[in-house]
Amino acid sequence: MPLVLTAVAAMLTLQSPFFLKDHDRVVFYGDSITEAGAYCRYVESFVLTRFPKLHISFVNSGWGGDRVTGGGGGDIDKRLDRDVIARKPTVVTIMLGMNDGNYQPFNEQTFQTYKTGYQHILDRLKREVPGARLVLIKPSAYDDVNVPPSWPGGYNDVLLQFSACVDQLAKQNGCDVVDFNRPVVDALTKAKQYDAEGAKRLIPDRVHPEPAGHLVMASELLKAWNAPKLVSYLELDANRGAVAQRMGTYVTELQFDRGASWTQLDDALPFPLEYSNARVALAIRSSGAMTDLNKQGVKVRGLQAPEYKLLIDDQAVGTYSRQQLEDGIEISNLNTPMVQQAWQVVYKTQQRAAMQYVQWRNIEIGLSDVSGVQRDRALRSLDALEQAIILRQHELATPHPHRFKLVATN
Repeated sequence: MPLVLTAVAAMLTLQSPFFLKDHDRVVFYGDSITEAGAYCRYVESFVLTRFPKLHISFVNSGWGGDRVTGGGGGDIDKRLDRDVIARKPTVVTIMLGMNDGNYQPFNEQTFQTYKTGYQHILDRLKREVPGARLVLIKPSAYDDVNVPPSWPGGYNDVLLQFSACVDQLAKQNGCDVVDFNRPVVDALTKAKQYDAEGAKRLIPDRVHPEPAGHLVMASELLKAWNAPKLVSYLELDANRGAVAQRMGTYVTELQFDRGASWTQLDDALPFPLEYSNARVALAIRSSGAMTDLNKQGVKVRGLQAPEYKLLIDDQAVGTYSRQQLEDGIEISNLNTPMVQQAWQVVYKTQQRAAMQYVQWRNIEIGLSDVSGVQRDRALRSLDALEQAIILRQHELATPHPHRFKLVATN
């Protein structure tokens, strides 16, 4: 689809500022879907690649089987004290409900337990971390799309009633609210039309989404947080030998000689997407996940040859007609040096999250019966290691200048 100037201009109209701020500390709280953590890591990687100068830390406090009353990690007050309040968050996201409905038809007593327990969580957090912004996430989807429901309406209908409760609690308590359920159901419905077998793999056990499903959820959270759509945009005019428009990027050494060449330094990196993964591709096709937050355009007017090869740092990334370049091309979906750099950020984010999980579950909690002095020394060392990893994340997320060339193919 052509990246026309009017679309870019509309994209950059004044919008609300991004929800997260410098030095925020985000705690993701929830059950096994949060513990799996893919949507959390996607959000962290997006923030790093789009805002490399912001210093925002992320903590995953999800625990499999959790309900509003607690679970395997202890009762709700123990969980909140140890795994949320002690982390001194400025932002807390809460996603609970999948287990609270007991995987049974709607039951009024169960519903009231959910409502009362959820309000208790909010009361404690408002009292203990009064400055924190609370983001309530409606329970994620149970797949009644690809597998026939066991009763009329199915279990996801129960979760939708719980979602309505979350809406009400958000209004009553002045919290933000984000819907993961309906967007995932919509994606499943469309995916089933495109690839019935592939759609079944997006939530293979009907409860726990694969990473492709988490991509849809992460996209919804980022959009709710007013994440910027644009990575960068550059428009060149060969007739004038000049930059016609630029957004989120700087250009030097611009030259035109049948083709064009220039050095470009963007403010941010694109978010890397694994288009070669069939289920990721299906999730993107069915929902537009992340792609509508990942616009990186190049437009060149006034070229004369019918076709051009685009090289970045002497690496061929695509071939385009003169008309395609006139209309504008999207490069975030190509294997560019910028995307390759962004993958390094993703890998380092995965390492940081894995280390944090081991520190929390295996040492802080798992070795709580071991000598406090030795355990505390190990925890301090791991805290220092995490800070070193975070520093490396930011180094990897810092954009570099790249040499672009448009070379006529004949």
